[in-house]
This record gives sequence, structure tokens and C-alpha cells, in this order.
Amino acid sequence: MNDSEPTKKITITYSNFVLPFVPEPNVDEEKQSDSRYEQLELMQEQLLGDCIFLGELNTGIDGPPGMSWVVEDYYYLMPWNTPDYNWALFRITWDDNWGRFKWNATARIKGVTDAKEATRRMFKGLLKSWGYDLRRKEYSVHREFLEQI
Repeated sequence: MNDSEPTKKITITYSNFVLPFVPEPNVDEEKQSDSRYEQLELMQEQLLGDCIFLGELNTGIDGPPGMSWVVEDYYYLMPWNTPDYNWALFRITWDDNWGRFKWNATARIKGVTDAKEATRRMFKGLLKSWGYDLRRKEYSVHREFLEQI
């Protein structure tokens, strides 16, 4: 970049948003009887062709005494070609409490055209927003995931 070229402003938002391929929630919970990985496969079949699978993050988190949970997330990047954003980061995440997978629209970015750079910026910012200090041992799996994307 030469010195006379203006610097492009980069904006990342971490608010929830609606993914264009996610159906309305099913109000009939009785029909949620598919096995765990059948649920995941059904959700993955709904993905648009331009979605990029980034990888799977699996780990356990120990919380306050007597509380722990499983993190099983499948991360994706997709072009978000609007005037407001270039890319969206989302995941399919396992919900231990409800015993089912759910969609989680995680972040969107504007001002970055490169997919890899957009992914790394959004994921690193997401971890920071969750209060994850990547220098700490308990977040090593997250640090390794960031390094491989």
C-alpha cells in the first residue's frame, strides 16, 4: 500500500443476526428425536453452497465447582455481500442443556475482502469478547484453532 492510499476502515459486529438459510424454529419439540449426529447432518444439509467449513472445535470447559460442559462447535464462513458487510462467521454448536445442536450467527465484518483475514479477525475478536485469554493453558485449543484457520 502506498502512503497516499486511504486506509480502509474495518468494522466487526458480534451481535446475533439471521442466517438466510435457517428455517423458523420448530415449535413442536417432540419432533426433535433425531440422534445427535443426525441433527448435525440435517443442519449441514441446509448450508448454502458458498459456505466455507473452517473446522471443528471440541473441548470441555470446567466452570464453577460441580459445573462443566462440552464445547462442540462447527465453524463456517460465508460471503455476506451487502453494503454493510463482506463476510459472516457462524457456527453449529452443541447445546448440552437442551441436548441438541443449534445455529449461532456469531460475527460479521466490513472492510476486509480476503476470506482468511476476515475469518482470523472475527474469530480472534469473538474469543476476546468472551473473555478468553489465549495465553492461558485452558484456551490452548482455541489458540490452535485460530492458528490453523
